[in-house]
Amino acid sequence: MVKRRKRGFTIIEAIIAMAIFAIAAASISVAINTSSNMYKQENIRLQTISAADSIIQQLRSRGVGTKFIDNSKINGLIDFFGDDTSTEKYAYIYFDYTDLNTVVIDKTQYKSTGLEKNFQDCKSKNTDNKRFGAEISIERTNGEMPSSDLSQELTVAWYYNVYTINVKVWNLEQGENSAAEASTSVSR
Repeated sequence: MVKRRKRGFTIIEAIIAMAIFAIAAASISVAINTSSNMYKQENIRLQTISAADSIIQQLRSRGVGTKFIDNSKINGLIDFFGDDTSTEKYAYIYFDYTDLNTVVIDKTQYKSTGLEKNFQDCKSKNTDNKRFGAEISIERTNGEMPSSDLSQELTVAWYYNVYTINVKVWNLEQGENSAAEASTSVSR
């Protein structure tokens, strides 16, 4: 009797090997897809955080009072209120991420009433179809003259105002969960 040596794999062994390979490939594919989605979400979050910080810095750099630089008037935070006695002004602004450094924050956009201050309201008012929307509020807290300094008139009390700036930015294409917030205070 002559013994034959087995060569190669049997069909059962080949099917088992392919099944193991398919399970491993599916697991790797799920891991890569999950990682890719996490990267996209974090990138969106990073852009909204960066945008919120940039807007805060633009408003903070204005300072409280009006300045003139190279014959150009720069409205300070006090100019956003003018003669209005309200304690809060707010607005929505819209921009694409590449426009962030040139976003014009015009004092005429700010109102004391009329905004619902939420994602759906912000998105519905985006008539230019910009990718990002920001809700900006500037709150003024009137300071009082220190009682120890009676030599100055009380009309200079506006020097002691505190302006609190709150910014909430959304990626309008990604929804309400893409929000990032930043805030700061400016006083003099």
